[in-house]
Amino acid sequence: IVVFCTQGALGTFGVFLPYIVESEGWSVSAVSFMATCCSTVVFVMNTLMYKAISKMGAKKVLLLGVFCCGLHYCLYGLSRSILMLYLAACIGGVAMGFATNAMLSFILTRWFVDKRERVISLAMIPIGFGGAVFAFISGQAIELFNSWRTAYFVVAALLWVIAIPVTLIMVKESPASVGQLPLGALEQIEDKMPAKKVKLTSLPEF
Repeated sequence: IVVFCTQGALGTFGVFLPYIVESEGWSVSAVSFMATCCSTVVFVMNTLMYKAISKMGAKKVLLLGVFCCGLHYCLYGLSRSILMLYLAACIGGVAMGFATNAMLSFILTRWFVDKRERVISLAMIPIGFGGAVFAFISGQAIELFNSWRTAYFVVAALLWVIAIPVTLIMVKESPASVGQLPLGALEQIEDKMPAKKVKLTSLPEF
């Protein structure tokens, strides 16, 4: 659900681009530089992600990413200069670095030893579907309110209303945080232990 919302929202740039250019009179290349700003910050965030996780925990970092994803859309809606658009895009880079694929893979890796690749690949499926849904919603909101700024607020509100509660309630830091082992961890330990040691750790017979 979190990936559906964040990746879906982040994939709407192409919907808004022509409306921003038309209403503000900025060139396409100037507005497109937003993507460069965002990508640069994503690179920096990916290098800092593990350090942030070690200090804040994976759940808090993910929550920060979700919050920044909605925040940067609010700033888009409030922007009155091209520089403010660039600043908002940089905050979007924080969201893309902390609340998308890398963070998803990190959390799922903690939960799964067995079937890890399958689970991660399944978790990536909502990316394309989310992009299609949020692109449709964005286009409808622009036409309904006759304002790309208001449409950005709508997307931010939807993202926060859905993704923040899901992150707070459903996302768990790790199996250890709820007294569990990763799926397949016990079997992996038993496979690596010599048969003699396994026998020694069994209960004595009476």
